[in-house]
Amino acid sequence: MSRRPRPWIDRLGVAASALCLVHCLATPACVVLVPLAAADGFEGTLALGLLGLASVSWALALARGDRLPGLPLAVAVIALGVRGALDEGTPGEHLTTIVAALALALTHLLSLRPRSDAAAPRIP
Repeated sequence: MSRRPRPWIDRLGVAASALCLVHCLATPACVVLVPLAAADGFEGTLALGLLGLASVSWALALARGDRLPGLPLAVAVIALGVRGALDEGTPGEHLTTIVAALALALTHLLSLRPRSDAAAPRIP
């Protein structure tokens, strides 16, 4: 009589296989993208693209009557503006980049949440 393996073994196997798949797919992409990331202007283009994406997300939230995602978007715009004035590779440039990235992610997270008229904070 054979014993059935425990369910966690199956879950672990699925997770390990999924990680293997991600690794196999990501390696060629990284080989292609690394030279692109080193190109002049890549970071600025990426920042503008991400800012545009967050702006669309905020506009959709605004159409629902939710203005809150606009706060982190404004922080991201300010941080990116400050970042542009700093010397490349300085701690301040790294810090403002991190602040901008977190603010853009927060814009999307706040835009995703369901809107409740009673509980939604409003910004004047």
